[in-house]
Amino acid sequence: MTQSPCVSDAITDVAVMIRNGKLRDAKRLMARLLDNVEPHVLALLTECADILSHPNAVARPKLLALWGEHQAHPVALKIIAACAPARDEWESRVVDLPEAAPVRPDSTRPSSPVRTRRSAPASRSDLRARRIRGRAAQNADAYAEHRAGVDDQPAYGPRPDAYAIDYDNAALYALRGLDCVTCWTERTRADHAPRVREGDLSDDGLCSECRDKGREGIPSLPANFTVADAVAARCTYIATRHRPATARTLLNSEWHAVGPEAKALIKAWCAANADLVNAEPPKDDTATAVCACTSTTRVRDGLCADCRELAKGTIAGPRMNSERGRGELRMRAAMATAAA
Repeated sequence: MTQSPCVSDAITDVAVMIRNGKLRDAKRLMARLLDNVEPHVLALLTECADILSHPNAVARPKLLALWGEHQAHPVALKIIAACAPARDEWESRVVDLPEAAPVRPDSTRPSSPVRTRRSAPASRSDLRARRIRGRAAQNADAYAEHRAGVDDQPAYGPRPDAYAIDYDNAALYALRGLDCVTCWTERTRADHAPRVREGDLSDDGLCSECRDKGREGIPSLPANFTVADAVAARCTYIATRHRPATARTLLNSEWHAVGPEAKALIKAWCAANADLVNAEPPKDDTATAVCACTSTTRVRDGLCADCRELAKGTIAGPRMNSERGRGELRMRAAMATAAA
C-alpha cells in the first residue's frame, strides 16, 4: 500500500471530534476522507467497520487477525490501529443487538378474558332474518345491474366463426405437399421430383403407386422452367382432365394447400383461362359405353376398368382370392378378347 499516512491521522481526528461532541465536523471530515482515498484503502476501512459492528468477544479476535494479515504494510497497520478503540473503550463499547422475544413458559398461554353474551332465541332469529333479507336485496340489485336486458335464451342463428371447434378435424395433420393428380392421396417427398437423377426436376404429379402402374401424369417441363410454369402445368392438367365444376373444386383445394406466391399464380392462371375453368359441361347424347363383359365402369377403348387391369396383369385383391372371382374375371377376359 502506498496511501499517505494522513488517512490514519484523519481517522484519529474523527475519533477526537466524536469524543468532543463535534459530530457535524466529524461527519464532514469522514465524508471528505472517503471521497479521496484509494479503492484498496476504502476496502480496508469497510472491513474494519464490519468487524467493529460485532460484540467485543467477536470483534477483538477478528481485528487481531486482520492486523496479522497486514504485517508487511505499515500504512495499513496505522489505519487498523486508528480504527481500533482504545483500551478503556473496549470495556465500555456497546453494540446494539436485536431485542429477543420474551421467554414464556410452555405451560402458559396468553388469552383474553372470556366474555359470554346471552340473548333470547327470538332475537337471534330476527337478526338472521334481517341479514338474509339484506343479502337477498344485494343479490337482486347485483343481478339487475349485470343481467337486466340480457336474453338468457336467444334465438338460434348461424354459428359464428370459432364458436366451436371440431377437435377431430383439428387433430389431423396437414398433408405434406400436393396430392397425387390421379388418386388424390398424399405423396412422399421423393415423389415431387421423381426424375431428378436423370436431370429432370419437374414434377409429374403422381405418387409412386400410380407411377408404377403407368398412369399418365403431368408432362415433363423444359430444363429452365420456373415456378409459374410448374403451377400452370398442374392447373392445366387438372382443368383438362375433369369437368369444369370438378376442376374448380380441385383448383380451390390446391389454392388452400399452397403458399402465398403459388396462390397468386393459381389465381392468375384461372383468370387467364376462365373460359376453360368456367365452361359448361358438354351434353353427351351418345349412349353409355358398355364393355364386352357388360360392365359400364370407366369404359375406355371398349374395356372397363377391371378388364384393363386384367389385361395388364396387375389386378389383385379380394376377387382373386376366390374361385368364383377368378372364374368371373377369366370369362370377362375371354369375352373382351372375342369382341376385340
